[in-house]
Amino acid sequence: MQISEQNDDQKRAHLYPKGVSGHPAGRESKAARVARRDAIMAQWAEPFGGLASLRAAELELLRIAAELSMCRPRNAEDRVRHVNAIARVMAQLGFTDRGRRRAESDGPSPFDHLGIVDP
Repeated sequence: MQISEQNDDQKRAHLYPKGVSGHPAGRESKAARVARRDAIMAQWAEPFGGLASLRAAELELLRIAAELSMCRPRNAEDRVRHVNAIARVMAQLGFTDRGRRRAESDGPSPFDHLGIVDP
């Protein structure tokens, strides 16, 4: 026969009262999250003239990439998806070598010997 009630010495002591988070620092405030996102955006855009040099659509893409970099993926598959999405946005903005548009040529083109002239 089981006893349905527990004695006081059998009860497990709880460290935190009911309804209080166990995280000592608590949840990050919205202002702190926005400040962290803006710092990431400024750091990424600094080598390319800063945030002021970006157009509105580019700024929004950078904002989305920064938000994506701040969240925690649930598993390895999500982590790969996040990294690939951020890489595509960075390439689209021209922040990586793969997507950077070259304003001036770095030397002769491999097609120069064919005699094709760009219009």
